[in-house]
Amino acid sequence: MKKVLAILILLAAMLIGCGSQNTPDGASDDDALVIAITRDENTLTPFTYVTGTPGLEVMRLVFDSLFTFDVDGSAIPWMVDEYTICAENRVYTMTLHTGQYWHDGTPLTADDVLFTFEYALTQTRARWRGIASQVESVVVSDGGVITLTLYRGNPDFLRSGLADMPIVARHIFENVYNASMYGGPTIGSSLFRLSEYRIGQYYVLEAVPNYFRGEPTVSRINMPIITDPAAVSQALISGQISAATRSISPETFSVFRAIDGLAIISGRGYSPTMLLFNCEHEILSNGAIRRAIGGAIDIEAIMNLVTLGYATPGQLQPIFCPDEIFAVLAEFDFDIDADGRWLHDGEPINFRLLVQSGNVQRIRAAELIGEYLAAVGVGITVVAMESDTVGSLVWPDFDVSQGRDFDMTMWGWSAATRLDPAFFVRVGASDPEIGDLNLSGFRSEDFDDRVREFLLSYQGNDRGMQVSLEVHAPFITLWYEDLNFAVNTGHHDGWILQQGTGIINRFSFLQG
Repeated sequence: MKKVLAILILLAAMLIGCGSQNTPDGASDDDALVIAITRDENTLTPFTYVTGTPGLEVMRLVFDSLFTFDVDGSAIPWMVDEYTICAENRVYTMTLHTGQYWHDGTPLTADDVLFTFEYALTQTRARWRGIASQVESVVVSDGGVITLTLYRGNPDFLRSGLADMPIVARHIFENVYNASMYGGPTIGSSLFRLSEYRIGQYYVLEAVPNYFRGEPTVSRINMPIITDPAAVSQALISGQISAATRSISPETFSVFRAIDGLAIISGRGYSPTMLLFNCEHEILSNGAIRRAIGGAIDIEAIMNLVTLGYATPGQLQPIFCPDEIFAVLAEFDFDIDADGRWLHDGEPINFRLLVQSGNVQRIRAAELIGEYLAAVGVGITVVAMESDTVGSLVWPDFDVSQGRDFDMTMWGWSAATRLDPAFFVRVGASDPEIGDLNLSGFRSEDFDDRVREFLLSYQGNDRGMQVSLEVHAPFITLWYEDLNFAVNTGHHDGWILQQGTGIINRFSFLQG
């Protein structure tokens, strides 16, 4: 409680301190909307944001893309007017909408689009490199016409490429060798500009006047950085903030519903919660053992307990009885002691299961997984660490080629992976340039063959890859949790939940 009080005092001080100094011209301080952001996301450029939620979501309020996602998750034109797709989904021709500007007043042109795709290939951010590496050429013609040609046809490129890739300014980045170290002003072209950022404290976003898609309905957003979930809840209840980037736990629904002015907005979530294995581990390198471990876990029971049923199961598979688990382990010459514990080289098998210390739900799930596995003689030690520490062991420098240092971990992808047919390629391909999200270090000739087949056709037929991953089990998809946000409708009545993303999106702050 002392920690929560301290954070609320700091929050109040921040709001008072930045109020008179950062109010946009012509706007009073009362026009500011206060939304807690649940971690520091660096300077919010496409090359410096840290996580998908909330970093990528907030970054998209500052940087536009050629297409965007509508509220149902479908790709729609945004920076472009007319467009055509021809030659088996290989050639995309678009006309850039006129009257777009960078936040420093410089006109935005088709040359910036050309630069974006070229520049992404020179940088380390795998998300943008993966998109740009599909592009054979970008040709700019008079009248803002852009012709983008892929090496191979990709029917999903509108969604997974053009709606994902943020456009950056040539005049800002052309002399920046390493964009991840960029420390200059954050200059985007979307409906808000980043006017102030204080490390570990807050962000201030100001509405862009004459934005080409319409005037934002909010003149300014103050975003205090509040990492403690309890402090976020208290700030919502006290009315000091209007919303937060964090989805709330179902256990708190009754509390928020009892507060006048607060409402809960819910929708489907497409981001998985997973049990991730290190496939380079001496024991866990065996797919049969990974499947046996997954089979010993009652996924639906854990899901219903920790999410109160506000989720969709990821992989519902038959629950193995102890005899079947024993048979799998015995097949690989493991011994068993008098207490029913499985032994490897004479020592009880005990895996370290890493979990993020700030995620109570995942901690509880990890504990339950440990109980299920203990019942069949496999030891689990749950190790709670700061999120960044877990990330450094699982995904050092966001580069899978650097290896990994863990046994198992609770993991999740904040991106809406269920909307991406190429996601299985990225999480399973052994080539780190293709499998840039293969955190398990999984290797399978069968799976790589399927990847090559998929990349040759880009027909979106990912069923074979999905089945292959289920057979080899480099991870167990536990569930896809619903999105639930507590918002103050008295402060702002335009909240729009974008399926798979949440309330932090362009449509929450633009006229319908």
